[in-house]
Amino acid sequence: MSRPGEQAAFDLPYHPLLGRYRVPSEKTLRSVLERLDPAELSAAWFAYLTSLLPGALAAPAPLMPAGGPELTGVVVAVGRLLP
Repeated sequence: MSRPGEQAAFDLPYHPLLGRYRVPSEKTLRSVLERLDPAELSAAWFAYLTSLLPGALAAPAPLMPAGGPELTGVVVAVGRLLP
């Protein structure tokens, strides 16, 4: 359960007669989350985490080169030679 100060930080609507903040429904939260772009969210999260680390870090190197892995002449696990 969150405290009223935490709910106020999210700018939730306050109900003066009940004396509490109104929390959005599950449907509202799902609707908002569906609108988020996963790539932008990942980039923002990476930028935030990078800012917490001491020293400036560059973006991580890609796992594979832009052209993909070079498998010409490599024997794969099934035992056949790729062209």
